[in-house]
Amino acid sequence: MTVSPDAFPPETDITGAFVRHLGVEFTELTPDRVVATWTARPELHQPYGIVHGGVHCSVIETLASVGGGPGAGPGAPRRGGVWGGSTTHE
Repeated sequence: MTVSPDAFPPETDITGAFVRHLGVEFTELTPDRVVATWTARPELHQPYGIVHGGVHCSVIETLASVGGGPGAGPGAPRRGGVWGGSTTHE
């Protein structure tokens, strides 16, 4: 993984149990770019066999929150909780 020291100090842990459960794997973290991959495995599907909409929202919110951190500048409080909306159409 490419991590810019300007984006995240070495002691910063951007993962946690939920991010690991989702299977998000960061491949590049810089002040201008967040790149990650994830696999929509069967345990993340809803009963009809497609990926649960909440999983999509969770992955996007994770990437947005991680991406918002470096823009706050050195010494700023950690950022997170970037809002992302979704709509389901029948």
